[in-house]
Amino acid sequence: MINCSQNSWPPDTKETPNHENDVGLFHGKKNAILYKFEYLTGNNILSAKSLDNGRNSRVWKLTFVDQASPIVGKEYPSNSMDNRKRLEAEWHGFSFLNSNGFTNIPKPLKCSIKEQIATYSLLPGSPPTIDCIGINEIQNISNFIVDLSHLPIKCKESLKPASDACYTLESFPTLIHQRLSRFYKEGIYKDLLFTFLEKEFIPTLKKEYKQFCIKKSKYTNQIDQNAKHFDTDIPFTYLIPSPSDFGFHNTLLNKDGALNFVDFEFFGWDDPAKLICDTLIHPGNLIPEKFKSLFLSQVLSHIPLPEYVLSRIKIVYGITALKWCLILLNEFIPSNFNRRIFSKGEELNQTEVLNHQMEKARMMLKQVNDLDGNFPYE
Repeated sequence: MINCSQNSWPPDTKETPNHENDVGLFHGKKNAILYKFEYLTGNNILSAKSLDNGRNSRVWKLTFVDQASPIVGKEYPSNSMDNRKRLEAEWHGFSFLNSNGFTNIPKPLKCSIKEQIATYSLLPGSPPTIDCIGINEIQNISNFIVDLSHLPIKCKESLKPASDACYTLESFPTLIHQRLSRFYKEGIYKDLLFTFLEKEFIPTLKKEYKQFCIKKSKYTNQIDQNAKHFDTDIPFTYLIPSPSDFGFHNTLLNKDGALNFVDFEFFGWDDPAKLICDTLIHPGNLIPEKFKSLFLSQVLSHIPLPEYVLSRIKIVYGITALKWCLILLNEFIPSNFNRRIFSKGEELNQTEVLNHQMEKARMMLKQVNDLDGNFPYE
């Protein structure tokens, strides 16, 4: 059960005030969400700066009248947009890692499950650009995964599965079939979407799934002592606490080169092979191509059972890249598009967004076809 250290919400004796004429922080008015943060924290907001939001939540830097240090305020999408418990996952993830000595992540302060808002400590640094990333930064991001992998088992028992966690090899292609099913049930701009899926994506999926089966058989035979684990649930000791949406896109780079890590909305148990593949493939992760082999080798050099993990990576890499093709098309689902509008706080040109996402999906699909079943980071 999550403990948010929250006030009861809302006061039973008061109605929500009308702030239409309040002078404040957004376009001459104090945005209603800021009043919720004031009630949650028990302090009046002096200023609020909207931070670089992703595609899911809204984030602000909040400065208070009676508090010297600013903090982060975060508003999560409602359950009507997404039934995943993002606030609970992130709050639990940060709390868990803070209790285990991690200092390069935010500290949870207060939250309201009902209002889907939370406050966290503000970490130093700014989002890095690809030009800022060198060997030192690759070492730092690799070390974070290594540190996660070495947490004592006793510390990790309270964790829940990460979003889209994969505990068996067959669960990797299952994720693709689940996403395809949802596109066919809920997808919009059907001519554009279905033409791509049926003429381009599914032929590649069939080819890649054949490679997946061949590799699974090959590596199962090579690693006899672990073969029984390739199709059954991964033993508890092999799993890793995973931020899931991991990479430089969710970091803050300090002037001294240190990294802080943010955005744990999908945190939980997962297969280390999935975490590593997602980090290598994520189109926004900012790892320069020339450093991806270095990233992989540094992680594998220090995590448990590196040969076993590498075998799983080689088996699922192509399938995982195809999953990312579909993730790039998320906005073809109306609730996902609405969540993106929510995070941006403004209306978007739907046709432009969907065409742009389709082009990115085609680029990812081309990369998969160019690999022709090979793993690129030997």
